[in-house]
Amino acid sequence: MPGARQVHFPRLAGLRLRGGAAEAAASATAAPGTIRVPTDVEDLDEAIEMIPGAGDTIEFDGRRHVMEEAAIVRWGMRMRLRGACNTREHRPLVAERSAVWGNWTLLQRTMGEWRHLNLALHCYTSQSRLLDIRGGPWVFEHCDTRCIGGVAMEVVLRGKVVMTHCGMGGIDALYMRAQDALVCRMDSCADLANCTLEMCGVITGHGVQLLEEARVHLDNCTIRDATLGATAEGNSCLALGNCTLVDNRWAPLYCGPTARKVTVCLDSCTLVARCGFIWLTNRRPAILRTRSLIVHHTGPDEPDVQQREGRTEDYNAHPKFHAALTKRRYERARLRILFMCGTCI
Repeated sequence: MPGARQVHFPRLAGLRLRGGAAEAAASATAAPGTIRVPTDVEDLDEAIEMIPGAGDTIEFDGRRHVMEEAAIVRWGMRMRLRGACNTREHRPLVAERSAVWGNWTLLQRTMGEWRHLNLALHCYTSQSRLLDIRGGPWVFEHCDTRCIGGVAMEVVLRGKVVMTHCGMGGIDALYMRAQDALVCRMDSCADLANCTLEMCGVITGHGVQLLEEARVHLDNCTIRDATLGATAEGNSCLALGNCTLVDNRWAPLYCGPTARKVTVCLDSCTLVARCGFIWLTNRRPAILRTRSLIVHHTGPDEPDVQQREGRTEDYNAHPKFHAALTKRRYERARLRILFMCGTCI
């Protein structure tokens, strides 16, 4: 992005995610054929089976497509998926953009592109995922990934994702919210630019959640209307550059209880603390780098409300502390009942 400030992050700098995306795009252009749904084939599974013999591109028309079963992109496949476009200006027709309902599993050693698509899923459990990505790099441009409940996108193993001008999260802010927008686990990585992550969590939920050794870089992105904006645990690495975290119900940032060597880099970010504090608890990353932050507090006007003191009564305290606290409360309640009732021995 011209004029955008780059965040130098040691573990992210060596990934060359955008270079990997270019390699995926170059390799995907080897076969010029296009399979049109539903003009050439009516079933998406049949279209996937035709790759690479009939081409490497699946094109959807501007209607709504509902998959009866989960689509699985098998090992070693390279494919491109795109929606309806205006051929004269080669820009997506927003009113007629293709909508594909169903969940996808992209296995290891797969790569490709997604362009001008609205992906959606009605999840019946919080563990359901619209996109389960295990390979890569997968490139998303001008796509919306929305789900009702569950996770919009989960990247695991050594999956790699590059997203530009995309939206993720729920469908609306009231009843059709997602559980999480982006979850990265294990040794996965994601690079997002000019994206919006929103409408996540009813009781708990995350705009972006990092676990184990995951690495995520967000540039000029917005995380809003989530229970927690960004959560980092394990030995994960999170870099935010020119990002805005606003209207997150509990806090924009959270360092989870399983954090060991978390690295967080914040450069030229705007953080809006809806409840009066930037971090949910007093737990902090092992490495925290900040520069040119703009912080707004919209919570109650109280002294020292910017950083709340941590205490074991918090719901997210360490499990041992929580168990000990619950045991003490039970013992106090039991003794109080015995003291009030003389017939109980």
